[in-house]
Order: sequence, then C-alpha cells, then structure tokens
Amino acid sequence: MKKLALLSLVAPAAFAAEEATTAVATGGHGIDVLGIALAVALSALAIGLIGFGAASAIGRNPSAASDIKSATLLPMVFAEGLGIVAVVLAFVVAFVK
Repeated sequence: MKKLALLSLVAPAAFAAEEATTAVATGGHGIDVLGIALAVALSALAIGLIGFGAASAIGRNPSAASDIKSATLLPMVFAEGLGIVAVVLAFVVAFVK
C-alpha cells in the first residue's frame, strides 16, 4: 500500500518535469512551472501529514481531541496559505511572460 502511495506522489512530479522540459525546448515557462508545481505538491503533502498526525493523536487520546484540533489549525492554515500563494504565482507567471 505504501508503494502505491509513493507512486501517486511521484507520478505528478514526473508529468510536471516532462512538461517543463518540453516547455523549455519550445521557449515556454519551463522551470517556473516545475517550481510552482513542486510548491503546490509539497504544501498538499504538508496538510496531509498534519491531518494524519492529528488523527493518530486523537485516536490514541480521544479526550484531548479539542486541544489537538486547535494545535493543528495554525500549521494547516500556513501550509494552505503557501499553496494558495503558489497557485497565484502560477497565474502571474503564466500571464506575464
């Protein structure tokens, strides 16, 4: 099961890398698109890891659920904010160049 999860993380990165190399060859955006795709993917991974950690902690100690939820809210907001900034930068790069 872990192999499938790792494959699902690597496949979009390989697709983005292929698009980036073809974009560089044709004079497109290239590495800008690859960097922004990587930023979005890593912010999504961070949100998933934070949620997984919170769910595991609540599973171990259900009475502390409210404390755990409040402690994980701020890191999730920061990770999602970084993802949104990366998407906005993607649109800026796409329309400026």
